[in-house]
Amino acid sequence: MLVETDSEAEADANLDACLREVDSDVLIETDSEFKTESDALAEIDALVDAETETLVDTEVNSETEAD
Repeated sequence: MLVETDSEAEADANLDACLREVDSDVLIETDSEFKTESDALAEIDALVDAETETLVDTEVNSETEAD
């Protein structure tokens, strides 16, 4: 039968606290990266929408001029 000493229990508690801190830091960094990527995708989406609108307007104008 293994008996855990106070120092082992304290070491385990410290390890758990360190792991939670590292996990928290990683999650914060991942969240920041996700936010940056989401912002970039939103900008690209807006550009695509604007380009699509321009192409539709050009096509409508071409058809109108052809009539």
